[in-house]
Amino acid sequence: MNETVQGIVIQSIGGFYYVEAADAVYECRARGIFRKQGLAPVAGDRVRISRQDGEKGTLEEVLERRNVLVRPPVANLDYLVLVASIGRRAPPPVQVQTPVEKRKLSRRTVAASVLILLMIPVTLVVCVGLFGRTHYYITALLVMLECMLPFFMVFEGRRPQARELTIIAVLCALGVAGRAAFFMLPQFKPVMALTIIAGVAFGGETGFLVGAMTMLASNVLFSQGPWTPFQMFSMGIIGFLAGVLFRKGWLRRSRGALAVFGGIVTFVIYGAIMNPVSALIYGAEMNWQTLLTYYITGFPMDCVHACATVIFLLLLAEPMLEKLDRIKVKYGLVE
Repeated sequence: MNETVQGIVIQSIGGFYYVEAADAVYECRARGIFRKQGLAPVAGDRVRISRQDGEKGTLEEVLERRNVLVRPPVANLDYLVLVASIGRRAPPPVQVQTPVEKRKLSRRTVAASVLILLMIPVTLVVCVGLFGRTHYYITALLVMLECMLPFFMVFEGRRPQARELTIIAVLCALGVAGRAAFFMLPQFKPVMALTIIAGVAFGGETGFLVGAMTMLASNVLFSQGPWTPFQMFSMGIIGFLAGVLFRKGWLRRSRGALAVFGGIVTFVIYGAIMNPVSALIYGAEMNWQTLLTYYITGFPMDCVHACATVIFLLLLAEPMLEKLDRIKVKYGLVE
């Protein structure tokens, strides 16, 4: 005849109950009556088992419980200790400005400046002179290739790793998705804010690439046209300028400074380039009256664009830069 003893359930795994009795731990199966009664033994239950050969047994009865928790399933608690962590917002990045000893621009950055500020404008002027308002895909392709050259100069003869390119692709995808998400609000887009963040986080070459490629890719949704190469150049130059100014220590990496910078470059660079381009594309003839008309009519849209950039930088700059810093440290990404 099997001996009946009393013990405590210490663990339940896959229908087996491990019961600690006076002299051993027994692996037990529960009787079918428990299933009929809808009773499931849990850790902490005081039970009565019938011992079999070896350290096997059958769970016969669950004794009266003092208390029971549903999740986690545990019974007969003597003490309950609640532990909670208080979330603290991470402090702002320590490196608000680039250290003085690191402010000198590298040769590749100087070469990228020449390429961006000289070759791409020349390409735009030559292509507009040759093709006019047609064949803008050729112009966009040439500008795209010239956008990629400064970025790949970062690697200085070594092969770029996939993880180094993935984060850039993700930033471009965020810009495209952000522009598409706010399609119902003309010019109220996060693209410029993300471009500035990319330039500050990874350098001017990366900022230029993110800005230019975001405009090219998102225009698949918003329609391509002769304006596309100029949008690529305008947005790219803002990302490049953000990276260079931060590297030189002239742009602080704080929400306020970045927001002010974003608001200014919206008028001084993006609007200053795209308003004359609109006059060139749509105007009957180019003269100062036409340019003035397009600047005046474009000013309200520039104001909306500037407000959007300021708002998104105030909201996104610090948290995104903090996350990007962690990614750079974890994966050893280049700047």
